[in-house]
Amino acid sequence: MTIYGQNVPDTNPAVPEPASVQDLPNCEPTKESLYSLYELQGVLGRGSFGTVYKAIRKTDGRQFAIKRMCKWNNTRSIQIPGYSKPLPREVALMLMLRRPPVSPYVIQMYEWFDRRMVMLLVLEFPHPCMVLRKFISTSSGLTELIARGLMRQLVLAVQHCIDHGVFHNDIHADNILVNTRTLGLKLIDFGAAHLVNSAGYDSWRYLGAVEFCPPEALSAPKYYAVPTNVWSLGVVLYLMVNRWLPFSNSMQTLEGSINSFKSTVSTECRDLIGRCLNRIPEKRPTFTQILQHQWFQSEN
Repeated sequence: MTIYGQNVPDTNPAVPEPASVQDLPNCEPTKESLYSLYELQGVLGRGSFGTVYKAIRKTDGRQFAIKRMCKWNNTRSIQIPGYSKPLPREVALMLMLRRPPVSPYVIQMYEWFDRRMVMLLVLEFPHPCMVLRKFISTSSGLTELIARGLMRQLVLAVQHCIDHGVFHNDIHADNILVNTRTLGLKLIDFGAAHLVNSAGYDSWRYLGAVEFCPPEALSAPKYYAVPTNVWSLGVVLYLMVNRWLPFSNSMQTLEGSINSFKSTVSTECRDLIGRCLNRIPEKRPTFTQILQHQWFQSEN
C-alpha cells in the first residue's frame, strides 16, 4: 500500500510509545455505525486485501486509519486461544498482537466493524509518515546509521509477531511505515499473515511480494515462517543501503546471485545481508543473531 509522507531528517530514530493497555480491543465487533463515530477524510492507500482511509474520531479528534475489506475476498476465519468462537483471520491475528507486551513497532488495531458485505478495521495512524520504499527514494539513499536504526526496529517487530504466534508473510518496503519526524518504524498490513505453524506452508499458496520472496517458496514444496522473514529482512536491508533490490528476477533469486553493492556499503553490512540471503533456509541467522551481528555494534 502507498501512503504518502513528508520530510526526511537524518537523525537518530526515537522509539515510539506503545499503545496504552486500556485501548486493547474487544473481540466483539462494534455495533454502532462507523459514520456516527468517525469522519472519513479520503484514501490513504490501496492494496490487494483492502482500501485504507484516513479518519477522525468525533469524540476527541484523534486520527486513525480505517481499513475496509470486502468479505468475498476475506472469507477465512480462525480460532485463537482465549476466544470462544472463530474470528476473521486478520482481526484474530491483530488481536493476538495486542496481547501484552505490546510492540511499539507493529501497527495496532483498536476496534472493528462487521457489516453484511464488508469488514472495517480501525488502526493506529502514525504521522507524519511514508512507506519505506518512498522514504528511501526521496532521501537519495540512507546512511548506514539510519538504516541500522530502522533495521533494529524492524527485526524487533518481526520477532514480536513470531513470539505472539503470528507470521506476517509479506514483509516488504511498502508494508513498513517510517515516521519522517522521529524515524520510528511500524510494520503494517497483516492481510497475508498466518498463524505460526511449525509444519510450514505450501509454497503454491505464497502471497507475499515476489521481490522479497525466498527461493524455497519458488522451488520447494514448503516454506517456513522464521527463515522466510529473515530472507525478507535481508532484502529490506539491501534495499535501504543500496536503493535497488538484490535480485532482478526470480531466476536470480533461485540462483542466489546477489546484485552488486554500492562501494560505500561497509564490509559488516554486506556480511549481514549475505547471511540473511543464504539460499539454505537452515543456515540463515535467527532474529537474536541478527541483532548481535557486528554491524549492529558499529559506532559510525
